[in-house]
Amino acid sequence: MKLFLNRCKQALKKLYSVEPRQELIRILICAGLFLLALIIQARGVATEWNGIVAQMQVILSVYMTVRSPKAGFTTAVVMNLLASVLTAGAVLIERDMTIFPGIIIPLCTIITLSVISTFHHRLIWELEESEQRKIELQSLYEKLAANEQELIGQNRLLKEYNKIMQDHEKELHYRAFFDPLTELQNRGKFQERIAQAILEAKLQNHGVALMMIDLDLFKSVNDEAGHAVGDLVLQDVGRRLVSCVRERDVAYRIGGDEFTVLLENFSEQQDVRHVAERILTAMSEPFVIENNKFIIGASIGISVFPDDGEDARTLMKKADDAMYAVKRNGGNDWSFGDSGSTEGR
Repeated sequence: MKLFLNRCKQALKKLYSVEPRQELIRILICAGLFLLALIIQARGVATEWNGIVAQMQVILSVYMTVRSPKAGFTTAVVMNLLASVLTAGAVLIERDMTIFPGIIIPLCTIITLSVISTFHHRLIWELEESEQRKIELQSLYEKLAANEQELIGQNRLLKEYNKIMQDHEKELHYRAFFDPLTELQNRGKFQERIAQAILEAKLQNHGVALMMIDLDLFKSVNDEAGHAVGDLVLQDVGRRLVSCVRERDVAYRIGGDEFTVLLENFSEQQDVRHVAERILTAMSEPFVIENNKFIIGASIGISVFPDDGEDARTLMKKADDAMYAVKRNGGNDWSFGDSGSTEGR
C-alpha cells in the first residue's frame, strides 16, 4: 500500500510539475469549486439547485480540460469519477433512484472530456506538424535562396569567363592575322585572301593585281637612328599605304620592311598604275620622326591575274621578280611582272 501511494505521489508530481504555476492555481481553484459543489449535492442542500450545480461541474471540467490538456483533463476525470462513485454509493445506501442521473452525468462528462481532449491533442499535433512543415519550408526556401545566389554567382563568373575567353579569342585572332606594329593585316591573312581573291576573279571574270613593296633605304634608318625610330617609320608607312589604296583594297605587312597591296575587281591596268603612282609618291615624301627627316623611297613589283599567272604562288613570284628588277635599276619606281622591266617613272 505504501509503495502504491509513493508511485501515485510520483505520478502526480510528474503530471503537475510541467504546468506553470498560474495554471496549477487555476486547476486547484476549479477542483475546489467542483468538490464544493459535490459536497452540496451530497448533503442535499438546496436540491432545487442540483441541476445548476451539475452544469457548473460540467463547465468546470471542460474549463480544466481546455486550459490544461494533461493535468486539467486528469483532474477533471478524477473529480467526475469521484462524483459518479459517491452518487452510486448514495443510490445503493438510500435506494433512491431519483439521484441516479448523478451517476450518468459525470460519466457522460468524462466521455465529453475525452472527446475534447482527443480533438485538442489532434489540433495541437496538426499545429505542431504545420509549424514543423513551415520550418522545413523555410529551411528549404533558405537553401533554394542560397542555391540561387550561388547560381547567380556562378553565372556571373561564367559570363566573366566567357568574356575573358572572347577577348582572348579576339586577341589570338588579331595576333594570328594582324601585324601589331602597323596594325595592317599580316602574311597569314594575305595568303588566305589572295587565294580567295583569285577564286572570286575566276568566277566573276575580273582582274586581281598584286603589288610587292620593299622600302629602299629603310636599313639606314635603323642603322642611324635605331630600331625604335625605325618602328615609328614603319607605322607611318602603314598609314600612308592605307591612304593610297582604294577603299575595297587591302595593304599587308608581310615582314620586316616588305609590304603588299592586293587590288581586286579592277577593269583596266591603268587603275593599277594610278595606285602604284600614289604609293610611290607617298613613299618618296620625307618621313619626319622626332625632328629627324628620312628619305626612304620604295621599289614596287606588280603582277596581274590572269596575265602573269593563275595561282597565288606564281603571282607572288612574278611580283617579287619585278620588285627586285626595280631595285637593280636604282629603286624608287614600279614595274609590271610580265616584262620584269621598269615601266614606271
